[in-house]
Amino acid sequence: MRDLKGRVKLECERTGRKFLYWKQAAPSESIRLNPLENWSQPSEIPSRIAQLMEEGPFRDFAFLFIDRAVKGELYVGDKPNLRSILNYAQSGINSLLERCLKRFFPEAGMTDWDDEVNGFMQKLGQKSGATLLDGMVQLYLQRFANVGRGHESIDGLVSTFTHDREHYMRIIASALPLLQMLATGETGLMLAPKADDFEDDREIWDIDKIIKQKAVLCVGLDSMSNSIVAKAIASMILSDIASVAGTIYNFYDKPPGVVLIIDEVAEAINEQVIQILNKGRGAGFKAFVAFQSRSDLEAKLGNAAKMLQVLANLNNQIILRLEDTDTAQWFSDKVGETGITNIVQSSTTSTGSEAHVGEFSGSVSRSRQLEKVPLIPVRLITQLPNLQYFLRVSGGAVYQGRIPIIEG
Repeated sequence: MRDLKGRVKLECERTGRKFLYWKQAAPSESIRLNPLENWSQPSEIPSRIAQLMEEGPFRDFAFLFIDRAVKGELYVGDKPNLRSILNYAQSGINSLLERCLKRFFPEAGMTDWDDEVNGFMQKLGQKSGATLLDGMVQLYLQRFANVGRGHESIDGLVSTFTHDREHYMRIIASALPLLQMLATGETGLMLAPKADDFEDDREIWDIDKIIKQKAVLCVGLDSMSNSIVAKAIASMILSDIASVAGTIYNFYDKPPGVVLIIDEVAEAINEQVIQILNKGRGAGFKAFVAFQSRSDLEAKLGNAAKMLQVLANLNNQIILRLEDTDTAQWFSDKVGETGITNIVQSSTTSTGSEAHVGEFSGSVSRSRQLEKVPLIPVRLITQLPNLQYFLRVSGGAVYQGRIPIIEG
């Protein structure tokens, strides 16, 4: 990573491009990057978090509760980020619901809502532990929600508020460790930047801003030290990239040229990466992905069909020396077969028992046979010298080459 960073930085200086660096293990050298900045639909935000969890009912419920909190934040004019989502997930949405209701009542024409709430509080007085928010919720339900005049953002928060607290904590518990890792400590400051933190002079960027300014972002995930967090960060950043690509595809008359390079793609691949590979060309994206073997993708995606879906979207393939014969066989099959000519030559001599000395007979035969063989055998791929490669480009052209060593 150090060599790649140095090379990218040098090339940016040569071409006058802005170089940006983000690395979890080096916060002092990094920019701050918000992976939830860009979205078209509010549901994209909880989707990016939920997809990091294992499939099942708990993931679906976690998505539901996070989605309600996100829509509530947007209703009161807040910008959702990982830190705010963590706060509402572990502390509850009571304060957010109260802010939403204080905005909703006047907008709905109820300027004296506090007097109405006092009336409900008197009715609830017999119930121990009743709070002002309980009265506000009762007012909202009876005067608005139950007569079809509610607001969908508040309806969701009310459902969470009235949900059994113990059951809610069991459901959301599967998302809390993940949110804790992403939204707290130095990682949280790097992924959920505080715009009003004037003591932090690190620049704040997002993917859309990077593309518009034609900057170059180099991301180091430190997956060897903390693979779980690294995979989660990679997935969220790539989801943000896919969202920006969708916006470019839908609204830009002339898409910008964007190059996306993902090393060890099996560590970070998700549905959004597959969508970029499948449709990103329409948004001006050129994607390069690198992996060790097909089995890495299959293990990450869970089945061979998904792996083949990814491979089918890779128009050009560059392959260096491999130890994995399965991947080598896949590439060999992709480049196809060729015909070689075998020349078979034979000769015979014989002499009869009554023949004179020196008398003999003989024959010479020569035949040519055409045989189909792999254009690039598996054995040849597994024995490539260092820095040499085979290249198959879309259309079927095949080349052999050697990677140059660039100095300076």
